[in-house]
Amino acid sequence: NAVVNRYFYCSKSFLCGKELVSLKNECESTMEVATRYKQESKRIILLPIYQAILNLLGQSDNSLQNIEDMITSDSNTERIHACFFFYRFLVAYIFGNYDVAACMLEQKRKTEERLVRKFAAFSTIDFWEGLVFFAMARKTKEQKWIHHIQVSLSNMENQTQSLPAHFRQRLLLFEAESANITGDIEKAAEKYELAVNAFDEYGYTNE
Repeated sequence: NAVVNRYFYCSKSFLCGKELVSLKNECESTMEVATRYKQESKRIILLPIYQAILNLLGQSDNSLQNIEDMITSDSNTERIHACFFFYRFLVAYIFGNYDVAACMLEQKRKTEERLVRKFAAFSTIDFWEGLVFFAMARKTKEQKWIHHIQVSLSNMENQTQSLPAHFRQRLLLFEAESANITGDIEKAAEKYELAVNAFDEYGYTNE
């Protein structure tokens, strides 16, 4: 289905750092096509990412919450909710609302317990979840976040071994954050610098 393919394109473009105004226009044109051909269920799957774009552009007062009522009647509700919670925790993290980000992340995980396949965000989910875990560990000092960090860090190490060009820069950032939490400031500074250079080298400047 063309609308579904456009959804995957918009989602991946968003995570790859495509310019938001252009991406907003593409989402709107895709939803318009879905409406024209009476494909409401296909239009709905674009709502979470579209609302996230509006929030980041400062063009909406919604916090991604108002769209939740619009997706409850869809036959693929659980998967769309997982997507909805992902974009909501991502936007909250970007704006520094770490408590909200952690809450939405937990909601995403609970929703996925009922799914056969989780929303992996094109293999970036460990990275984004890890950033929330690091933020909450610094803020609360609670041990549970350290456990989550260890799992995310292990996953990132495995992914880096398989595809270093895609994951090395993320692993370096995780190592910098880990050193920061343990108080090794010198190591943290070194790893942060390596991470910034690697993100630039591999073209992931949006991250």
